[in-house]
Order: sequence, then C-alpha cells, then structure tokens
Amino acid sequence: MNTPLGEMSISKKDLQFLAKSIREGGSLFIQSLPGSAQAFLAWSLWRYFKQPLVWLTDSPKTLDLFYRDLGALASEDEMGRMAFFPARESMPGRRQPPHADLVGDRLKTLQSCLGTEKPAVLATCIQAFFQPVPPPASLTHHGETLRLNQEIDIETLAARLAGAGYKFEPEVVQKS
Repeated sequence: MNTPLGEMSISKKDLQFLAKSIREGGSLFIQSLPGSAQAFLAWSLWRYFKQPLVWLTDSPKTLDLFYRDLGALASEDEMGRMAFFPARESMPGRRQPPHADLVGDRLKTLQSCLGTEKPAVLATCIQAFFQPVPPPASLTHHGETLRLNQEIDIETLAARLAGAGYKFEPEVVQKS
C-alpha cells in the first residue's frame, strides 16, 4: 500500500479489539486523541472494515482540522474517497442563508452517498449531524450533471434550475 506513512500501521491485535468494540456497541468514543492520530485511526479502520465510515467531530473547527489531516494521510486512491459534510453555521432562528461553499460541500457529500461508490470516510461535526437535509428523492430529481463540450438546451436547463429553487440574476460576478 502506498501511503505517506509507508508501512506504519496499527497492530492487528489493536485493530481487532477496536473492530470488536464497534461491532458490539455500534460506535466508538475516543477521548483526547490528537486530530492527526484520529485521521490515522479513521483510515486504519476503513482499510480494516472496507465499509463507509462516519467520523463525527465536536465542532466545525475540529472538523476542518480533521479533514485536512485526513487528506494529508490519504493515499492517492483514497483522496477521492473522502467526504466533507460541514455545518451550515447559521444560528437557529436567523434568516441569514448559509455560505455557498458550505451548501456546495453538503450537497456534494449527499450526492456521493447516493452514488455507486460511497465515500470511504465521511467527516462531519455534531452540529451538521443534527441539521436537516433534503430527502434523497429530491437530490436525485433535481440533480443535473453537465459535461465539458456537452450541448444543452438552455431553456430546458433554465426551467430545471428554476424548479430546483435557483433564482436568476442578470450577471454573476462572485459567489454569495
């Protein structure tokens, strides 16, 4: 396996203990483990189980740090198998919409969960975990994939985007 850490790994005995704990209890709580060690453990557990793994952090800031560490420790094959599901970061009751990048990251992750190749490690935080998401059928129905050099009927695309809730502006100069 070609990883940045070479042959460094968790012992088979320790992995089997962790796997047994997860199977018996369904979850595992690890207290006071540095973020980089958590990322290493997440990849080790995914390699052992070969099933999607959800890693839940305690805050958006911790999530950002964990996700960077996860990327730093990923092999080339694993880089595309990471998923980032941030919190919307808007306070309940406020009418301020979430930042476009956060919405994009959330939708990208939700769509990857619906795809044939599920994320290896889905990193999220407790705040995002409890925020509502659109139903899977809505994501499937309103999803649109555009490819380079693809010819499309602009009126049909505009109608689909309007049906999905997009508002049209005269000119786009930056993300909102």
